[in-house]
Amino acid sequence: MSDGNGGANYSYTYTPVATGTINKLALTVTAATDTKTYDGTTSSAATPTSGALGAGDTATFTQAFTTRDFGIGNKTLTPAGVVSDGNGGANYSYTYTPVATGTINKLALTVTAATDTKTYDGTTSSAATPTSGALGAGDTATFTQAFTTRDFGIGNKTLTPAGVVSDGNGGANYSYTYTPVATGTINKLALTVTAATDTKTYDGTTSSSVVPVVSGTLYDPVGTASTQSYDNKNVGATHRAERERPGGERRQRRARTTRSATWRERGDGRDHGGAADGDGRQPGPAGDDTKPGVHRDLQRIPGGDSA
Repeated sequence: MSDGNGGANYSYTYTPVATGTINKLALTVTAATDTKTYDGTTSSAATPTSGALGAGDTATFTQAFTTRDFGIGNKTLTPAGVVSDGNGGANYSYTYTPVATGTINKLALTVTAATDTKTYDGTTSSAATPTSGALGAGDTATFTQAFTTRDFGIGNKTLTPAGVVSDGNGGANYSYTYTPVATGTINKLALTVTAATDTKTYDGTTSSSVVPVVSGTLYDPVGTASTQSYDNKNVGATHRAERERPGGERRQRRARTTRSATWRERGDGRDHGGAADGDGRQPGPAGDDTKPGVHRDLQRIPGGDSA
């Protein structure tokens, strides 16, 4: 009361009423467009807009992509949240307006093959796992690699990676660069070819009709079956096994036996070493091959031997 006495001329009784109204302040909260690289989440770093707030109040609005997957300029962003007003945000009414102009770019991965060493098994398979770097949240790498050829090589075999990330989107949230390495090794597979015992009647050759035993796993068709032979044609010889590769190349070459024929003179009872002349005659002393009784009648025996 303005009474020129600071209101002191009066005594006061204050009576409240509970019929007043404070209407909520209407806010339209609109998501802001945003661009990010795929990270496996729907998070957005942008901040929605909302207009003016009441004195002392603070906006705590957030927004998120509706899906986490790759998309260019067509990703929907949806706002959320309330004002920090000391009343749980209840002093405001909210209209949330999404936008569909967001972008989630693919995450670039470089998938590099790992060096590997194995023993020849007839395949190009590799048990090593390529490296790729960090993946998006919740995703799993399913990369594999293989040798480009299955054949033997030391430190010079190329390994090539392949595959995509298991991301619930067919791997499409990533772009891939595949990097091979040329440092792999395929060692030779050891086989043991063991001659089998055999018995035959002397025939002037080193042949054996028995097949040797191959110990170890064969991953390829056999081009020529394993064989064995005696190390020489004579009585008491031992066996020698050999195996041919699919292309016909010998793993162990059979030893060659030089055969020397022994000619027996028939007519005068004397033995002579060496070869006969083309007419079957053995030269006599000083080149005299007309001496009576010197003509030789040669008799052939097995394997090109002669008596």
